[in-house]
Amino acid sequence: MANGRDGTAQLLITDHAMPQMTGAQLIAAVGQPAPSPAPLAADAPPVATGPAPDLSAPAPTPTDPAIAVPTPPPSAAGPEPVTPPIATEPPGGSGTWSEVPSTESDAPTVTLEGATDASPTESGGSPILSGKSPLHQQLEIKLSALTGYPSVLVFNSGFGGALGCASGLMRKGDVAIVDARAHISMVDGLKIGGAKIAFFEHNSARALDEVLSAHKGSRRLIFVDGLYSMDGDMADLPALLDVAGSHGVGILVDEAHSFLCCGATGGGVVEHFGARGKVGVQYGTLSKAFSCGGGFAAASTDLVEYLRFYANTYGFTCALPPSVVAAASAVIDVMQTETWRRTQLWENATYFRTQLQSLGINTGESTSYVVPIVVGENRALLYELGHKLREHGLFVTPVDYPTVALDQARFRASVTASHTRELLDQALQILEDVFVPAMREKGLLHARAM
Repeated sequence: MANGRDGTAQLLITDHAMPQMTGAQLIAAVGQPAPSPAPLAADAPPVATGPAPDLSAPAPTPTDPAIAVPTPPPSAAGPEPVTPPIATEPPGGSGTWSEVPSTESDAPTVTLEGATDASPTESGGSPILSGKSPLHQQLEIKLSALTGYPSVLVFNSGFGGALGCASGLMRKGDVAIVDARAHISMVDGLKIGGAKIAFFEHNSARALDEVLSAHKGSRRLIFVDGLYSMDGDMADLPALLDVAGSHGVGILVDEAHSFLCCGATGGGVVEHFGARGKVGVQYGTLSKAFSCGGGFAAASTDLVEYLRFYANTYGFTCALPPSVVAAASAVIDVMQTETWRRTQLWENATYFRTQLQSLGINTGESTSYVVPIVVGENRALLYELGHKLREHGLFVTPVDYPTVALDQARFRASVTASHTRELLDQALQILEDVFVPAMREKGLLHARAM
């Protein structure tokens, strides 16, 4: 019990008791024998000694009606950019280029019911101790329904959650098989956990097979993004899953840029490809399409219970504030009722990307609403053009090495459902007037599409 702000007694909801685990269960980690742990140096950080759950098994389908699935050569990878989203500033107003609704005309209004009953700005503690509220539980249930997994763990940071999942799942002696363009948050987590990292060529099933074959006998797990943040292409999940299955290795899909936007109900690239039940873990953030903050991992109950105590970025920090949790929960409601937003998003993305290509602008491998505007190896030109575009009313931020390869400097546009055709055309006109001539003068413009 604890005293509320009005002096009344309030029950603090704490997380579950730590599961009892034996070392013998370790061999079930990802369906393969685990090597004997190597001795740790005296100054080595502590690592998980209990067994990691089996990630090679298909994710179970939830049966509880409350969480049922709704009907209806590697490049130089580096930190995700910390620059603000691309934006345009039309006369008398502004329009933000991000993956969430932005214009006042159709942005949904949500009621944060219950968010201020305890505190709008802080949770009061770790979710394992006193920081977890009924609002947190409600969000977990909704995320379970969204993803189709029976259990979800909500983190207070998207980057931190990925870091904790990777470091909690993998340890010394393990081998993480990682797409060359996967999020650096996962890579950093794997480094903390002490696992060996083996990169494979981006989105290549052939390369994945070769890397998996080169590390037979080790405890392995594959890490890929659902939709790649700098390139805008989707993971070739059908082909990658075929290879993973042939080796008996599980897979974790980071859906940071695809939840709510991909799939018939917003369940991400896993849903888009009909791969539910074939992926061990789906990871997502609440800072992209959710327009909030935080992250979450969706998986089997056993795996979530394991991560609850071995993903240190969950238990050794404060839970998300109730106001943020309530907002994220409300966003799910909006996207379930206003499904036109997803349709509009893809229509806008296709239009904008196609028009850019018709101007001879290199949009890389994008097939989505994340659209690179590639400059190339002339990094000075990247920044020069960024200033010139801003002077003409188009605010774009550069994405430079080491976030992308040295010869792939670019701007990144993230199209939203709230962008009107007028805004898109205005941005295209500025690019045609400023970006295209400068690139043509340097001999960097692609041949104009027919």
